[in-house]
Amino acid sequence: MKNNILKIIYVLKRRKKFVERYLNLLAYYNKNQLVFDVLIVTDFEVTYFKFRPELKNKFILRQSGLKKPINGINDIFKSILINSNILNKYKYLIFVEDDNFIFPNAILNCKKFMEKNLNYISSNGKAFLFLKSKNFKYLNLYNLPSSLQSKNFLIRANKYGGGIFYYSLFRRIIFIKILRNIIKIQDNNLSEILFNFQSIKLGKHKRLNHIFLAREYPRPKIYNIPNVSKWFQFENLLKEIKIVSKILTKNMKKKDKMTYLTLTLYKYLFQRLENNKRKKIRIPKNKINKYNYNHIINFIKCLNK
Repeated sequence: MKNNILKIIYVLKRRKKFVERYLNLLAYYNKNQLVFDVLIVTDFEVTYFKFRPELKNKFILRQSGLKKPINGINDIFKSILINSNILNKYKYLIFVEDDNFIFPNAILNCKKFMEKNLNYISSNGKAFLFLKSKNFKYLNLYNLPSSLQSKNFLIRANKYGGGIFYYSLFRRIIFIKILRNIIKIQDNNLSEILFNFQSIKLGKHKRLNHIFLAREYPRPKIYNIPNVSKWFQFENLLKEIKIVSKILTKNMKKKDKMTYLTLTLYKYLFQRLENNKRKKIRIPKNKINKYNYNHIINFIKCLNK
């Protein structure tokens, strides 16, 4: 097998046009490099996609395998794990939704870093939001997890500044371990934070200094975080919070359990209760180096062709 990286793309709600846009972007950026294979998972009958002839990647189409409509990130994770027979053939896995784009060279850079640094479980880079009005345009930088390089998981938890981990390149064994714990619950909101807080617990993470991900804004409403007052009325929520607590503190020393929960799960719950308005992340443009600035401009030009 030439490629040991599998990129998992989840197609949301019959959004074939987003997959076609992704394939066009991939053809533009991949430059015939065999960087990764692609698993396209859909929540509907598998649709034929017209692949660009210059794309040399191996494409695998699969239905979700669930006997119900996809209703959020928890169902997505379950449907990915159903394809574990495919996942197990690869050393590295990376997940992206159909309206996002992770740059092939950035994935390759992450792989090279992790091949040289075996004590890191994941890596990513910098990210930005793009907005479609009449045309596509750059909107803002987007927060992905920063480097968490301490050997001590409590220090990593303390330094975690937010951001979604599952858009990072992961070692397959870690990615699958995380998903196998997530399927023990059903709540979408808890599923996302459980992925994040397991990632912090299980090992070190590196954010490299390159443009890694472009994310469309706004997101589909079905995947928005629920209003906190409605969320706390969900049936079995408290029961699932207890399950999450047990997963996060498994095999920890008694003195570390409460500290870790305070730095992660309890901190998150407190922040949701204190303020349920999401703040926009703004980073001064002078913090974008010249290479990354040109990368963003080039991406937007490509979208608008």
